[in-house]
Amino acid sequence: MKYDKLIIVESPAKAKTISKFVDNAVVLASKGHIRDLPSYTLGVKIENGKFIPHYEITPDHKNIVSEIKDEAIKTGKVYLASDEDREGEAIGYHIASILGGDPLSYDRIVFHEITKSAILKALENPRKLNMHAVEAQETRRILDRIVGYKLSPLVNRKIAGKLSAGRVQSAVLKLVNDREKEITKFVPVTYYELPITVRQDMPATLVSHKDLKITKQCLQDKEQALGIKASIEKDNFKVSDISSKKASYKPQPPFKTTTLQQAASTELGYDPTKVMSIAQKLYEGVDTPNGRKGVITYMRTDSLNLAKEAVDAIRNQILKDHGKEYLPSEARVYENKTKGAQEAHEAIRVTDITFTLDDAKKFLEPEQFKVYKLIYNRTMMCQMSDSQVENQTVLINGNENVIKITGRKVLFDGWTKLKDKSAEDILLPPYSIGSEITIQAVKLDEKQTEPPARYNAASLVKTMEDLGIGRPSTYAATINLLIKKQYVKVEGKAMKITETGEKLSNFLEKYFEDVVDDKFTSIMESKLDDIALGQTDMNTVLNGYCTPLLAKIEKAMVEIPSERPEAKHTGETCPKCGKHELVIRTGRNGEFKACSGYPKCKYIAPSQEVTETPDDNSYGVCPTCGKVLVKRQGRFGIFYSCSGYPDCKFMSKYPVSNEKCPKCGSWQQIVPTKEGETYLRCLKCNPPKVMAKSNPKKGKK
Repeated sequence: MKYDKLIIVESPAKAKTISKFVDNAVVLASKGHIRDLPSYTLGVKIENGKFIPHYEITPDHKNIVSEIKDEAIKTGKVYLASDEDREGEAIGYHIASILGGDPLSYDRIVFHEITKSAILKALENPRKLNMHAVEAQETRRILDRIVGYKLSPLVNRKIAGKLSAGRVQSAVLKLVNDREKEITKFVPVTYYELPITVRQDMPATLVSHKDLKITKQCLQDKEQALGIKASIEKDNFKVSDISSKKASYKPQPPFKTTTLQQAASTELGYDPTKVMSIAQKLYEGVDTPNGRKGVITYMRTDSLNLAKEAVDAIRNQILKDHGKEYLPSEARVYENKTKGAQEAHEAIRVTDITFTLDDAKKFLEPEQFKVYKLIYNRTMMCQMSDSQVENQTVLINGNENVIKITGRKVLFDGWTKLKDKSAEDILLPPYSIGSEITIQAVKLDEKQTEPPARYNAASLVKTMEDLGIGRPSTYAATINLLIKKQYVKVEGKAMKITETGEKLSNFLEKYFEDVVDDKFTSIMESKLDDIALGQTDMNTVLNGYCTPLLAKIEKAMVEIPSERPEAKHTGETCPKCGKHELVIRTGRNGEFKACSGYPKCKYIAPSQEVTETPDDNSYGVCPTCGKVLVKRQGRFGIFYSCSGYPDCKFMSKYPVSNEKCPKCGSWQQIVPTKEGETYLRCLKCNPPKVMAKSNPKKGKK
């Protein structure tokens, strides 16, 4: 069959969905960037004030590039359909470049949702590549490459090996480090609260005692607090004032990347990476009653805009499901107050409001449904009527004290109707002016001020957005990188800086403040925005930042004293080269034994530190020689190996079960799940990606 068009998108899932919407078309996925700066060298030539990048097709994309070229020759008509952001624009540019000819000769199509109508409309209205956006992405890539490629060797030499620095990652690391410093320096203050209960078990709040206005944490003297408590207990109280005030509460705006991540963290317990992965699938295409399609709009956005067609459909659905009282007279429009927000995309919404939660539950996986439900309800709520509440306040005067009780009556639930926990009435007894009030109980609660909370992933993303560090597409990836490199560790949901991360951050703050300063990083993001708008150019921005930075790094290599710990002598000869002594060095993952002749000899001794030797076979027995397994600590974490090491070199990431495989009779690993459970995995029938090593005679040195 002869096809008349080639549509190139980024992901295979997106390609699969779009291929069902378009006739006589081949839809291929580039699988992200097909070209990048080379990994083995800087890849940027600097001469006469110009920064010239050298791109190469990445090794894992060579087959994809060949396929794209072949299909382009066959079809003749090529549409570049990568995401509508800087990265997507750059991907389209690189595809056009490898196909040959003027990149501006190729048709570029964009869409914010993957539905048949959106795709067909995009094909009818192609545009050309936005070269300003391409230049902005190229500037960002060169900037990050120079910072990382030039600064990382410096921190390796001065602090420890295998460390890295980055324009965005180091600024975010400083946020975590600064918060830890605040917590360390925090001195708690003891204060006292006096919770009061009046008749009918109504809680009350102390407003004042004599001439003292009671504010939060104002009672820091125990004797004073006890004196006020005694005064309340013996005081005579009467109702002095009854007031009520009506209040309206507007719905929250539709989701953008950060608010979706925060809501998913709070309501579902999902970290930013997980929610974005699920949202990606919902965007690229899932099965529905009307076939496969994307059910939410593009999920990497800081826009609060909604298409008029979408708003009209939402308002019709509100009218159908809830009635006219839940529909405001005019559609709601939301203003984005985020610094540097880009409005090219819509907010995150469902693509088809008639794909209801009842429908979705039948077609979506459980985790997909939970995220879809969040987005669906927010899509509806943002266009619904205000909730109406009557807030009630009763003031109660004594001889020395004034207390108050508050209540609430929901007059109209409005948009809160769709919340899992909507506002409920807190009705007060029928008090009247002059009514005597009996105090049932007064407690004395001793409390302490709390240090600032450590960041969790969601709050860190929110701070990055507020400060203008990074873009919606990079928030989760940046945080993941810090965790992967072990600069930050997660305890529960809290993010805590590691010793390595602290050393690195302090070093960069001391000698390269510009690299980690959030204001400077934010300014750089603004300059990238200016390039995308055609208000400045790449070389101007790079010369203003990179040229002085490179000079500073070169000077630092000579002048900054090393903070690396001294190598410890062992008196052992390297078994690989036989010339140099083995020494104990300190790296990112702790101490390790290596040849002192590095870099000529790169021998690193395998770490075999036994952390636990059981009296029984609680970790299993060695499948090779039958001796008990012991728990060991290596450079890359915990593992289990034969107690007969070095004669037997069997090792496994997990303990070995005493229960053999019922299918083949081989040994099985005890593998943990994310839920805290375990299952048995046969080493023969279902081997791990990295097979357990078992060679009692010949081990790799």
